[in-house]
Amino acid sequence: MEEPTETPGELLRAFVEAHKGHRTWTDLAEHAGVRRQTLYDWFSGKDKPSMASLRVLAEALRVRPYQLVAAMDGDGEVMPVESEQAQSWMWGQMDAWADARGVPRPRRTRPTGEDGEQGAA
Repeated sequence: MEEPTETPGELLRAFVEAHKGHRTWTDLAEHAGVRRQTLYDWFSGKDKPSMASLRVLAEALRVRPYQLVAAMDGDGEVMPVESEQAQSWMWGQMDAWADARGVPRPRRTRPTGEDGEQGAA
């Protein structure tokens, strides 16, 4: 028996979750100019976002609107934060931020291992 296919709302939620960073849902909704309940309505399929709403949400997430549409169609890449690709992207963003401000780049470290030791990358 096949597993049920994710709905566009569920796919949108997964994409948003992967791209919202440490922001709360309330903070993200505020930046997107909608109520938090509106986000939940989109994710549950109770309501569908307009293209104008997707554009503002994309701005809040710092992604392109087509990425949200692609995610809802099942064609968008959701990048788990733990993935090497996501880690590389995040380090690039931090380096660019530091370079733009003339401050030292952050020191790269690996996650703490089973032995409790943390190593430099």
